[in-house]
Amino acid sequence: MKKEKTAIIIFCVTISIFLLLFSYKIALNFSALEENQEKTIDFLYGAGELEINCTSAEMSHLEDVKGVMKGIDYLFYASLLISTLVLTYFQRRKEILRKMLKYGGITTISLSGTILFFSLISFNFAFTMFHKIFFPQGNWTFSKESLLIQTFPLDFFIGISSLILILTIILGIIFILANKVIKNVYQS
Repeated sequence: MKKEKTAIIIFCVTISIFLLLFSYKIALNFSALEENQEKTIDFLYGAGELEINCTSAEMSHLEDVKGVMKGIDYLFYASLLISTLVLTYFQRRKEILRKMLKYGGITTISLSGTILFFSLISFNFAFTMFHKIFFPQGNWTFSKESLLIQTFPLDFFIGISSLILILTIILGIIFILANKVIKNVYQS
């Protein structure tokens, strides 16, 4: 029984991370981006040199962003792998599988809902905390006139963050519904 509880907790954590990062990838890939935004995103994903004229401070920050995005990719695939392994291990135990889907969905919704709530209350605070965590060296503040801020204004981050969190909540709901579908199929 302890093994099952541990597996459920591991699944809840890893599936929440995976769904959040999956939503991030969907939002970034399917958002309508301006030309300079596309060029910058391509650069961040390692597709050549940056084709816009940034200052050395902006380039330094973009190099740091590139490193964070690489780490996000590793975390994305690691969370996918671990979630898949846990699901595969318990695939024949429908009751455990249902609990994983249900609690994984609830955890995902709770995490994303909490982030969304705090972002709605004070996006600037959430944005600042994010940057202090991922860019502690402090090279992430620029004047409103800088090319980087002109390319990625605060409205861009508000819009993409909202989309990511809403998609993640929808995916969490789908997991909860999948739990109910499995329950109904195996009760029939």
